Amino acid sequence: MKHWRMDDSIGNHISRMDLELSEDVLCWLSKLSLLSGIPFSCLAADERLLPEESIRFFYLNPQWTDSLVDGALSIGRNTQAEIRADSYFRDERNAEILLQHHLHRYNRMHENHKREFKNAVKEEDILTGILLRSALVSSWRGMEIKGYHKKQELTILRMERLSDNILICIFDGEADCVEILEPSEELHFGTRTNERMIEVRNIEEGKEGELTGKEISVPADDNGRIKVKEFADSLKKSLDPDGKKKLEITSAELAFEMLSAAGQGIFQNRQADGREE
Repeated sequence: MKHWRMDDSIGNHISRMDLELSEDVLCWLSKLSLLSGIPFSCLAADERLLPEESIRFFYLNPQWTDSLVDGALSIGRNTQAEIRADSYFRDERNAEILLQHHLHRYNRMHENHKREFKNAVKEEDILTGILLRSALVSSWRGMEIKGYHKKQELTILRMERLSDNILICIFDGEADCVEILEPSEELHFGTRTNERMIEVRNIEEGKEGELTGKEISVPADDNGRIKVKEFADSLKKSLDPDGKKKLEITSAELAFEMLSAAGQGIFQNRQADGREE
């Protein structure tokens, strides 16, 4: 029996074989390499590794994910020739899977730019992610997550809810900091507590927005309508108790104090911080 040697001429011969993977298969392999469809017990072997109201950073082992993809493809390798052919085209196949990682951006491009983008795509050597277990996952349906490496924002390759209170997010690069934000539409005007308490913020030039450490109650009638005059007097007394600053409380200052921005949480990846550059 004749044995093929994998040189350039044989590679050209094999390239004419019908070895191309369909878009559906490439998309499935791309998702698989980003841990989609992997049993959760393989991500967190014990519930104690991800207790309630916790976040865990992790690194993707490229050897593990490569073996995962290779194992998925092995079902279609039945002969030595197919094994050799698959090995020969492995780099091209991996490049196609890599492109699928960035497909959300690729699909929005004009046709003239797609080839240039495809040649330019280079995924970082390190992929990192987070597992978040919190009631916020279900409460904040429009939760925003941003990952950073040395203050540079990273591309999100996958962000998905695994259950009502567990979310996974994978970044293209080593995330040393992750920012979790309340949905932007949660920006509102008013108070967050039943007691109608607000944290007083500085309105002096150069110190705008700084918390003073004081809280005041927003006076209102039984129907919830704010008693504006009382509120302005209370605010002025909190910001200028002795009257020396001679502050003027106008509608602009009242609106500024009542504005309640979306909540934010920042988490640091200590392992990334401790790595040598």
